[in-house]
Amino acid sequence: MKPVDGEAKGYGALLRRRGFLALMTAQFLGSLNDNILKMTVVLVATGTSEATNAEAASFIAAVGGAFILPFLLFSGWAGQLADRRRKDRVVARVKLFEIPAMLIAIPALMSGQEWAMLGALFLVSTQAAFFSPAKYGILPEILDSTALSRGNALLESSTFLAIILGAVIGGLLFDLMSPAAIGAIMVAIAALGAFAAFHTERAPEPRETRPFSLRPSADLLPGFKAILANRDMAMTAAGIAWFWLLGAFLQMMAIRLGREDLDLGGSGTGLLQAAVAIGIGVGSLAAGRLSGPKVEPGLVPLGSIGMGIGALWLSGVTGSVEAALPALAFLGVAGGLFIVPLNAAIQLKAPLDERGRVVAVTNMVGTAGILLASGLAWFFGSVLEWSTAAGILAAGIGTLIATAVAIWTVPEFLARFLLWLATHTLYRIRIEGPENVPQRGPALLVCNHMSFVDGLLVGACVQRFVRFLAWSGFFKGAFGWFLRRMKVIPVSGGRDAVAAIKRARAELEEGHVVCIFAEGAISRTGSTLPFKRGLELIANGLDVPVIPVHLDQVWGSIFSYKGGRFFWKWPERLIRPVTVSFGKPLARPSAWAARRAVLALGSEAWARRAAANDRLQVRILETAKRRWRTQALMDTTGRKLRFGEVAIASILLAKRFRSQKPMVGIVMPASVAAALVNAGLMLAGKTPVNLNFTAGPEAMASMIRRCGIETVITARAFLEKAKLAPPPGALYVEDLLTGISKPEKLKAAAMALLLPARLIARLMGGPLEGSPPPATVMFSSGSTGEPKGAILSHRAIIANLEAVAQVLWIDRDDVIAGVLPFFHSFGFTGTLCLPLVAGIGAAYHANPLDAKAIGPLVKKSGATALIGTPTFLQAWTRAAEPDEMKTLRHVVTGAERLRPEIADAFAAKFGLRPLEGFGMTEMGPVVAVNSTDVEDGTEAQAGQKEGTVGRPIPGVAVRTVDPETGAEVPDGAEGMLLVKGPGMMDGYIGDPARTAEAMVDGWYRSGDIALIDEDGFIKITGRLSRFSKIAGEMVPHGRIEDAALAIPGLRAAIVVGVPDPAKGEKIVLLYEGDATPEAVLEGLGATGLPKLWLPKRDGIRKLDALPVLGSGKADLKKAKEIAAAVA
Repeated sequence: MKPVDGEAKGYGALLRRRGFLALMTAQFLGSLNDNILKMTVVLVATGTSEATNAEAASFIAAVGGAFILPFLLFSGWAGQLADRRRKDRVVARVKLFEIPAMLIAIPALMSGQEWAMLGALFLVSTQAAFFSPAKYGILPEILDSTALSRGNALLESSTFLAIILGAVIGGLLFDLMSPAAIGAIMVAIAALGAFAAFHTERAPEPRETRPFSLRPSADLLPGFKAILANRDMAMTAAGIAWFWLLGAFLQMMAIRLGREDLDLGGSGTGLLQAAVAIGIGVGSLAAGRLSGPKVEPGLVPLGSIGMGIGALWLSGVTGSVEAALPALAFLGVAGGLFIVPLNAAIQLKAPLDERGRVVAVTNMVGTAGILLASGLAWFFGSVLEWSTAAGILAAGIGTLIATAVAIWTVPEFLARFLLWLATHTLYRIRIEGPENVPQRGPALLVCNHMSFVDGLLVGACVQRFVRFLAWSGFFKGAFGWFLRRMKVIPVSGGRDAVAAIKRARAELEEGHVVCIFAEGAISRTGSTLPFKRGLELIANGLDVPVIPVHLDQVWGSIFSYKGGRFFWKWPERLIRPVTVSFGKPLARPSAWAARRAVLALGSEAWARRAAANDRLQVRILETAKRRWRTQALMDTTGRKLRFGEVAIASILLAKRFRSQKPMVGIVMPASVAAALVNAGLMLAGKTPVNLNFTAGPEAMASMIRRCGIETVITARAFLEKAKLAPPPGALYVEDLLTGISKPEKLKAAAMALLLPARLIARLMGGPLEGSPPPATVMFSSGSTGEPKGAILSHRAIIANLEAVAQVLWIDRDDVIAGVLPFFHSFGFTGTLCLPLVAGIGAAYHANPLDAKAIGPLVKKSGATALIGTPTFLQAWTRAAEPDEMKTLRHVVTGAERLRPEIADAFAAKFGLRPLEGFGMTEMGPVVAVNSTDVEDGTEAQAGQKEGTVGRPIPGVAVRTVDPETGAEVPDGAEGMLLVKGPGMMDGYIGDPARTAEAMVDGWYRSGDIALIDEDGFIKITGRLSRFSKIAGEMVPHGRIEDAALAIPGLRAAIVVGVPDPAKGEKIVLLYEGDATPEAVLEGLGATGLPKLWLPKRDGIRKLDALPVLGSGKADLKKAKEIAAAVA
């Protein structure tokens, strides 16, 4: 079986495969030839005026019988041949037989003798009977299962097109040529078909080793038993038989319709059949398209109902060609929807070494249907002398009755039909990894739970009927009856849980697929909840694959809890894109392992969300168009802008930035002007690089050099206030915003209002296709050494924004207080990009250390979210008044550990507890965050846990490994934290060595020591770079800092290690506060820390203020310099 990659599942990719195209061509030409002959035989025999309607009906039935009789007589041998020989060779050699068969047809047509023409038709059909099992059996051997539906769709559409084209061409040739000339054309077509057949894609060697048997029944009886033993295959074979019965009957009725009711000649009758052909071609292609990368049985009831309705429609319009043509076309479309999934399903379900046998038996059953159709056509026309309309009406009523019976007796059909309807009217589904679900045998699916329709989404993506576990409270009334019909397993607490586990195990033991939503409830927080251990009890002791499943982009639908309610909200979009990912079976089926695997699938799914040409500037413009009159930005200088004004200003600035080099530096504080400069640069197709102006001239020069920056945009007023020297290549924002004429402003406004966002982005910044420039280069804090420049893509930042908005429940009425500088990774992402993309407000203040200004900023702007570091938070708590912070809904801290006393003080004063998060520049930046706890009736879900940095945000996967060996550590144990997700950087600019060291096998080595608890929360316990190796023992600096901060009179502390000739390193403690060094030493001695960890008296130094970076993080590099001087 040859794989078809995710981008190569379309029809174009299949048609570019020469081997498949050769097979399709051979099949098309063969069907074309068969039907030219068939139509010619019918017209030669019935085209005379002496033939009565009854005689014509009898001969048409005889033609149908002669054509399908070989499928009854020789299918057993044909199936043996297909299973015992390489199928591409069978296809080629059997196709050669068509040439002599057509040569024999020439004298038969010339003679006009009915028996001779029927004999020639019998020979041609014999070749088709031997060709069919190899033709269908080879498809699953040369196509991956994800391409099987589309392969069948192409084969079926081309086949039925050939059938009707053959009838049309046969009618035209009959009117224009002699029988001998028609025969010569058919021989030429047979030769072309044989040539194509010899280029069919090579099939694998057969697995069947038994010798060929001369008994036709040698394989048929075992084939019948194999089909009857599997209800799915039996129902599929029955459906195929019904299709051929109905199709053959209606084809004969169409011929009668043309001759008797509409008085058409050969070409006119062929036109009716052409309408059916076009319909079948369209329906077959639609079936392949709608099936996606799977076989979709849900289309079968839809097609069956459509055929019934089409037949009723046709029966009422038999008096008009114009009215009959659309009815016939509708019948064809429904037929295509019906037969394609059935053919694909029988190929997929048949055992590998029995495909030829199963296809042969299915051909026989279909042939029986065609024979029955011939008999019915003769009986209705010759015996009962029913009109054409009456016969078609009977077929339509019979189809609808058969459909109702099938749906009622086989709930799988109803389930697949409803699944298909639900998932194709509300969702556009992308399926990843469907090959990981076995086609046969038991499997336990373990899935995350985001909405009420998760079961529908999973069921729609699995080829097999799935038994779901669902809350027993749903099993009431008509809905409960429906769930029981769908074999859903009720589950709740206590004894019901035990019974559910037993039943799930029984279903697995019987070879079925079972799905459990391991969280035990729909997530109300937007994050994946902890997995319960029910899956372990179900799988324990059973040899079944446990397959992780992840649903992406379901949160936000009306069936999710987004916004604090289910159902009662406006849908965000009419058709919602959803990705359903199936992972490889777990090596260890535990709740921990399953959750970790599901999160890893989620990370991969999030990475696929954004299109390659997705850009921040496009999203900003799209948001501005939707929120044109809504206030967007303000700052403490008094500037206020609506979203429409942001769009206009961005366009005006972009025009001035187009001549700049690819990367442009920015030295400005958080402000409206700085936000506009960043937006304008992105719109101009440039990469804004916000430079850390607190890092010092040497570090700034390093950043500028590595990015190749020639222009730095800044403001004179800011440089003067901050006492900074003008950077090289300075371009002042005061100059950019002057000299803009009124017509220029009006033109920009018209462009922003009238043109599509993507077109504006192209006009301002060039093509969006191809390799995009980075969204930004974000330099790390430099707290432990020289800053590293992380290259962040547009897709990375967009993914981070969407994830943060999901877990923090960002609402369009929110306002973020932006006090972090834009050179801080969360300042850029969370306070600059998030408001402009999500359409919420932002209020800026230039200096986060100006604590007295923050409270008034929050109060004046009505801010609902505040982001800062614990160091900043401590100052804000002291300076702000309680009523100034009352509008806040979220306060999020990061960059350093949130000490309990800081959180307690803030909560006591303002009535809102800060939420601790965790991130890093290299991850775009947010990795994890605590969120608000949610209560929904009796359902309570924790979004936060004290002492942790929260759960990973959606799309981020984490794991812990041994720092030295890289091996996975036991569940719940400390290890080095590895992170991956769509927000990951592309690498460090100009530093491939450090990039290779940091990014290994798709994971980012964070350098943090952490543990992940059973509820999925991350606890950071240290950092590799913040350990000292003393006398061979690893001493954690963070643990010493925590102990020191518990000493009365000590407000802040930094621990660093400095070289020591005796023990390798020694500990130095720097602190600020009222305590004396002697009191600190005594206090540390009383904490119970190992003696080896404690600093000596000369290693304790009191400072007026600890060194802090502009981002609010401790400046460890400066601290080490101070410590070295002390030591």
